[in-house]
Amino acid sequence: MQMPFGKWRGHPVSGIPSNYLRWLLREVHDLDPQLRRAAERELRDRGDVADDPEQSRYSPPADVRGVVKSWFREMALKYHPDRTLDNGAAMKAINHSYERLQELLGIVR
Repeated sequence: MQMPFGKWRGHPVSGIPSNYLRWLLREVHDLDPQLRRAAERELRDRGDVADDPEQSRYSPPADVRGVVKSWFREMALKYHPDRTLDNGAAMKAINHSYERLQELLGIVR
């Protein structure tokens, strides 16, 4: 199978570097199923991918707790009711989102 788009357009999947194939699987969410299978097969043949296909599709940042915390701090500073002079609806949504993210990611306070 040949790559139908991008930097490696027209090249066979077997000739595309592993880091590009890993990026393709991780970042392109509407990837053609046939191309996805070809990329996964090629990485597997190279011994370059984890056994769990879900793990190869998404790799969270190394410091998830830090990313979530900095996101919350940025949003809290931007939408705090004292700064926006509103009823606090945005801040309530941010607090709820922060708690839900922590819950989903298994972050213990």
